[in-house]
Amino acid sequence: MMKKPALLRHVLIIGTSVLTGYLLLASRAEWSEMHRYNRALGDLSLLLIVAAMAIGPLARLSSAPFLRKLMPYRRELGIYAVLAATVHTIIILIGWVELDFARLFGFEYHPQLQRYVMLQHGFALANVVGIAALLYGFVLAGTSNNSSQRVLGTSVWKYIQQGAYVGVSYRSARGRRCSHMAFANFPADLRRTLATGVVAISSDAQGRDFWRPETYRVGMRRGVTT
Repeated sequence: MMKKPALLRHVLIIGTSVLTGYLLLASRAEWSEMHRYNRALGDLSLLLIVAAMAIGPLARLSSAPFLRKLMPYRRELGIYAVLAATVHTIIILIGWVELDFARLFGFEYHPQLQRYVMLQHGFALANVVGIAALLYGFVLAGTSNNSSQRVLGTSVWKYIQQGAYVGVSYRSARGRRCSHMAFANFPADLRRTLATGVVAISSDAQGRDFWRPETYRVGMRRGVTT
């Protein structure tokens, strides 16, 4: 049975996600229904994973107590980021490419040639990167529990979870290659900074040896772990 603190975190993240999703939908009222939900969920997924990834490095680089209190929320943020990305993918598969997987990779059927031809190279690359990030997201979500941490061991579990920073980089790269990316209404510099900034902060924190096992044990005693 889920403990009360964990249940509260789930409720808070769900509530925050619903509100954020509603605001993202409302900001694109003039778009078609499919594209509104597609992009809103893509944006929501990116916001959640960026928040989850930013908390740990910021807690290491800052002595602010409230950041340490947010550390347990990373698990729920990551889980619902993957859930939002999954629904985002389903909408693309059903609503956009209509389960024609060739179209998912930039191909369109040419009636005169009677075969598929590549028309959208950027769309293909963006989706390949997005699929890779989503698959790794499933691994992260599937191991975001205490049982997996016990079975895998602290070192292996932490190594897997830190791969989320690679996922953020993939998501950022996908956005830069895809013309229909999330945050399409936002300035380009803001879109790039949002995702890549977390990776930079993480690199700075990890550069101070916070990833090493002995430092991890010190972090455990101080109440700050990844």
